[in-house]
Amino acid sequence: MEVFSNLIETDFFDVYETDEEADTILMDIVWARNLDYVKFLVKSGLDINTIDSGYDFALWLAARQGWTEIFDYLSPLTLPELREIAEKALPQGIIYRQRKNNHAVELFVDDAFDGNIAALNHVLSQGIEIDAISSNGEAALHKAIRNNQLSAVKLLIKAGANPNLKVEEGWEYTPLMVAINSASIDYAIFQVLIEVGANLNSSSSRGETVLMLAVLTLNIDAVRRLLELGVDVNAKDIYGHTALYYAIACRHRDEIVVEEIISLLKAAGAKEA
Repeated sequence: MEVFSNLIETDFFDVYETDEEADTILMDIVWARNLDYVKFLVKSGLDINTIDSGYDFALWLAARQGWTEIFDYLSPLTLPELREIAEKALPQGIIYRQRKNNHAVELFVDDAFDGNIAALNHVLSQGIEIDAISSNGEAALHKAIRNNQLSAVKLLIKAGANPNLKVEEGWEYTPLMVAINSASIDYAIFQVLIEVGANLNSSSSRGETVLMLAVLTLNIDAVRRLLELGVDVNAKDIYGHTALYYAIACRHRDEIVVEEIISLLKAAGAKEA
């Protein structure tokens, strides 16, 4: 602390300096969870209500990271309107921190992402909760799918992973939706998930269906297979749009493929609404 204090008093260090994203040193220190330095900077006169280009501010960062001790210190010093925003983020931040500190689960999902079969087998033999959610809101199955790890996907499903477990962050995709959402994912993963009972009519928090995602990624094989299996071709998202609406909107991307998708949808009774 003495070195830090002496550095601030020199002409070589501007405590009010911001980076290209308008982050202050206080924001960086909050992120690094150093309460003593946070207190020192606040007492030095830094404006804790500064907002960067991404609309972050010190109390919000403390809330998002689940740093409750820093949050409790900064909260009464923060503008009421900013405090209200940060208070809403704190519960999720605390959950994030608890999960981040669960190193066994964090390593487990990383092994799934990497397709480390030996490590996965070892951890599973130790009785880890197979559907445990990591700090980014995903379970091991989501991670394996996202990185195209077919062998890991098969192993996790065989060990009892839930093929309909939703991601807890973002748009709350199911494993099947994660697989469909990227054109680079092996079609075999899509098939495996269907075989083990993945919900073909599942939807995201925005109401997107598996079929809509297949259309948006121009995955004609997935579109054809989903229609063969009888998905709801006229399901609507929260904006009132159907799969056919999105297909028509994608015409500029690959007219030949899109026209074939449109034909498949219409043959299955699709409506544009």
